[in-house]
Amino acid sequence: MRNRAVIGAVLGTALLLVGFVTPAAAQTPGATVGVGLSFLSVPDQTGVGFAADVAKEFAVMGKAAIAGVGDFSFHDFDGFSETTFGGGIRVIGKAQKAHFFGQVVFGGMTESISDCTDCGSTNFMIMPGFGVNFAATPKIMIRGQVDFPQVKFDEEWDNATRFWFGVVFGFGK
Repeated sequence: MRNRAVIGAVLGTALLLVGFVTPAAAQTPGATVGVGLSFLSVPDQTGVGFAADVAKEFAVMGKAAIAGVGDFSFHDFDGFSETTFGGGIRVIGKAQKAHFFGQVVFGGMTESISDCTDCGSTNFMIMPGFGVNFAATPKIMIRGQVDFPQVKFDEEWDNATRFWFGVVFGFGK
C-alpha cells in the first residue's frame, strides 16, 4: 500500500506541474544524457552494472522544469542478469550548482538466466526515484540517484532498489 501512495504522490505532483507550468518565452528547454555505474539490489543479492538515461525538458518556469525521460540499465548477478527499460516524467528543481529531481518511469524488467536460453521473463515495472546533479562545469554534472523498481511478477509485486552514480552531459540551454 505504501508503494501505491508514493507513486500516486509523484504522479499527482507531476500532473499538477504539467497543468500549471508553461514554457517561458525567454527560456530554452535543455536536454541531458547521463551514464554511470549502477547497483541493483533485489532480495538476497546485489548486481553491478550500468545505467543510462536521456531527458528533454518540455516545460520550464523559473527554476523548475518538467522533462520526458528514457531510462535503461543492465546488472549482472551470480547466475542471472536484470535489464530495466522505460520512459516517464521527471520534475526538476534547479539551484545554482545543483539540479534536484524526482521521476517516475514505466517500463519493463527483463530477467535472463545464465545457463538457460528459454528461462527468462520480462515483466511490467513502475520505478519512482529521485536524485541530484551537481554542476562540475556549465555542461557537465555529477549525478547521484536512487530508484525503487516495483515489478509485477505473476500476481505479486516485487521491490528492488537501484543506486547509480555517474556523469551527465547537458545540451541546449
